[in-house]
Amino acid sequence: MATTPRRFRDSNGNILTVSSLTPRSGLTGGFSNAQQKSISDELGAFVFFDKFEPYRAARVLVLRSKQVDVWPETEAFVRSISRVVNDVTRPPLVFDYTAEEVAYANQLMNMLTRYQFIEKEPHTKVIQLPAVSNSILTKVARQFSVENIIWRNMSNIFKVDQEHIGTFEPNKLDLKCTSRQFMTHLLLKMTTPPEFIQRFTVRQTRRYAESSLENLPEDVTNEIIRLTMEAFGLFRWELDDRMDDEQLRSSSWFLDLGKTDEDRRFVRQRIRDFRCTAKKTFRDMLQLALTEIRRCEVVEGQLVRVNHEKKKTGCTKRRAANVEEDPSLSAENLSFDENEYGQVNEKHQEDNKKYVKKLKSSRARNVPSSSHSMS
Repeated sequence: MATTPRRFRDSNGNILTVSSLTPRSGLTGGFSNAQQKSISDELGAFVFFDKFEPYRAARVLVLRSKQVDVWPETEAFVRSISRVVNDVTRPPLVFDYTAEEVAYANQLMNMLTRYQFIEKEPHTKVIQLPAVSNSILTKVARQFSVENIIWRNMSNIFKVDQEHIGTFEPNKLDLKCTSRQFMTHLLLKMTTPPEFIQRFTVRQTRRYAESSLENLPEDVTNEIIRLTMEAFGLFRWELDDRMDDEQLRSSSWFLDLGKTDEDRRFVRQRIRDFRCTAKKTFRDMLQLALTEIRRCEVVEGQLVRVNHEKKKTGCTKRRAANVEEDPSLSAENLSFDENEYGQVNEKHQEDNKKYVKKLKSSRARNVPSSSHSMS
């Protein structure tokens, strides 16, 4: 919805509104005001209550800038919403926008910040939009299959047998959990000897503490991530940009994405968005998988996952130390004797009855008689 135009003064002191500002003459590119909406009306569609979407607005400005000079009216519009907008949304990545559109979006945000400073309004908060919803991740997890993926041998050291890949079966419809389990499954038999893989890790930054662990070669890291993405169906032909609607409707995978073509195209686009951001997610899962591999032990020439005992807390250590000092406190010596407990309980009951009887008699002696109280 379009925002209500706000009044302000120009450099000459004249009172103007956003709707009163029109592009300069000679720059309309053959379009009249009657044939095309004003820039303010188009940009107003990207203001929702107190939220503004600068990237979507920038895309409109790039298209209109080929016809008219967009900045005079745009600047007036940004100033008019500077007292209304509190939040600015930012997409997870700018892969869907050109460099020119990103530059226009940055210009809009800088302009909004400047006018809020002039109007002494609080600066807007940037809201980072999520890359994809959990429902979309669940749809991607349901597509997991290792039937058609093939490992490309990177070297004689790192390799995975095709039969070993096919033995993996996911036990959860969770993308992160399934990807971590699948990567751990690959790492169990990736090197010869198997424990050689425990020397490696995946670091996210170049700044790290001194460690004896080596960085996993980048080509091997990329190959494991590629296998995982391919197992989730993120390289399907339906996700290609060159596919038209007729080709997509012939795919049962595309038809299962929703009830209508609009819903299916939306889900398809969100999966494509996730594919562009997924490498960071899968890299994090590979790091966790390597951590899990280092907890494995070699049994009969193979890496086997071992459930290690939990570390003893301070309370447990103190209890163990007390048992060493006094063996009678051990669990074996602290046996429960029902007969002994019954005898002790009966003795307590008898003592309690005697105490109550004694208490009543003492109270009776201290209470004065009725005749004495009347006198």
